[in-house]
Amino acid sequence: MTATTGPLAGVRVLDMTRLAPGPYASMLLADLGAEVIAIGGGRSGLPVPALSRGKEFISLDLKTADGLDALHTLVSEADVFMEGFRPGVADKLGAGYAELSALNPGLVYCSVTGYGQNGPMAQRAGHDINYLAIAGALGTFGPSDHPPTLPLNLVADFAGGGLLSAFGIMSALYDRTRTGKGALRS
Repeated sequence: MTATTGPLAGVRVLDMTRLAPGPYASMLLADLGAEVIAIGGGRSGLPVPALSRGKEFISLDLKTADGLDALHTLVSEADVFMEGFRPGVADKLGAGYAELSALNPGLVYCSVTGYGQNGPMAQRAGHDINYLAIAGALGTFGPSDHPPTLPLNLVADFAGGGLLSAFGIMSALYDRTRTGKGALRS
């Protein structure tokens, strides 16, 4: 499925994310006309169906030589690559920034992580409610004289993670038009 209309028509996005922020970001890019190919396989499943609008799905097992070769072929013709692994996992799979940008120097690489690539919490799993609590925002939900009301994952996952990932990708694509070089966004 190739998008032919919208400001991102002609832009190819490879999406290996699974949790809400990444699939939401790539759905926004698809809504703007990008061709989005969601890649699953191995132990990973497909993203939440509600976040699948405008995407094509393929299965690759990166732990096999054929799967990794297929990914590298796709990357050589892509504009954006998205992953949501914990830091270091993409490198172990042969899908880290250094390896993929060597194949395609114009590639915009977006690593959607909960706590960034390094630091004391980088290897921890995180979810919307954790981010809200750490940021001090969780206590603002609900009456002040009661425990917080558990919100939907709209604030941290969708706005803080997904929307800002899409914004970072868009800014890197724009910068690439001036420099000719891709970028790492995480």
